[in-house]
Amino acid sequence: MAVAMSLMVTGCAAVVPKVESVKTKMPEGAAADASTQPLLDELAASGMTLDDLFAQIFYKAIGPMKAKLPEKLNDGMELYDVSGSGRQFTYWVRLVKADAAEFNTLKTYQYFRSTLAAICTQPQILRVMRLGGTYRYNYLGRDMMPVTSVVMSASDCKLS
Repeated sequence: MAVAMSLMVTGCAAVVPKVESVKTKMPEGAAADASTQPLLDELAASGMTLDDLFAQIFYKAIGPMKAKLPEKLNDGMELYDVSGSGRQFTYWVRLVKADAAEFNTLKTYQYFRSTLAAICTQPQILRVMRLGGTYRYNYLGRDMMPVTSVVMSASDCKLS
């Protein structure tokens, strides 16, 4: 699942802000480090903010991703929508084998929370998280009713 949901955000790094102006605007959970500092410096030099960068990432990544949807992730799941707002990517996943009422919400949350740890191995996702980005995975039953929602951030990947 992590592979199917990894983001292609390369090419967005060409538009990036300066440390002094960005550090004070870094969101909680963001970690300016050696890997993100050059990007922050470049953004600042071009007069951009992190919010501008996220808007550009969403603009470049969301359209191509939506063009491939719906996408079967496995026998039980289908990714049917993706969006981005603020600093959060949101994925909408339909669990195709049962209606929402058939799921134990807590157990389903715990299961997906543990399986989503694999996104912490995806370099592009880690880069977005280091800048304060988050990933929300909304799971719906076959009937399109909510089952659970999981948000992953830098702290979940031990980046903060």
